[in-house]
Parts: sequence; structure tokens; C-alpha cells
Amino acid sequence: MINPHSCVQKDDGQHVSADEIHLENLHTITFLLSGILAITLCVVIVIQLYERSTVHAAIFLVMAAAGSDSFASIFELIHLSLYAHNGVGSYMMVRPVQKRHIVAIIWHFSRHSHRI
Repeated sequence: MINPHSCVQKDDGQHVSADEIHLENLHTITFLLSGILAITLCVVIVIQLYERSTVHAAIFLVMAAAGSDSFASIFELIHLSLYAHNGVGSYMMVRPVQKRHIVAIIWHFSRHSHRI
């Protein structure tokens, strides 16, 4: 007779649920594309500074956003890897980065609020 309350583990000891299995692929692709975009824009900035001595501010903003997205994907990949092993993961790396971004945004707007 089969015990109806028995637990059968079918996921090789992984703590990741079935709907989160493909997140590693998604974040790897995001890391690569955002990183390539950030590096490409960095090269564009250097070229424009050398040739024209001027760069549009939007290029800096898009480069910063792409770089931040790339770093976020790295941290998420680390978190998912730890979560697969211990079932908890690690948010210790993400929180300081988020705090720095929030402080930088608040500082920027408080410094430039007289222009708005």
C-alpha cells in the first residue's frame, strides 16, 4: 500500500519552483545584452568626446541604465544560484546597491530642484 502522505522529491534537490526554472536563462541574456549596450555606449561617448568634444546627456543616462540593469542581472543570478542551494538566497548584495541608487537620485534632484 502506498502512503498518501509520502514526499517524493523530483527536482534533484533544487529549491527553485517550476515557474522559476528559466529565470537563469532570462537574466543571463539580460546581463549580456545590457552589458553589450553599456559598453557600446561607453565607446560612443569616448568617440564623440574625442571628435566633437560634446556628448548628448541622454547617452549618459541610457548607458547608466543599461549598466545598472546588467549589474542587477548579475546580482539576481547570484541570488538564484544561492536560492537553488539553500532555499533562501541572498539579498545582502542587492540592498546596498539599491540604497546607493536611491541616495544618488535624491541627491541629484535636491541639488537641481531650482531648475525645475
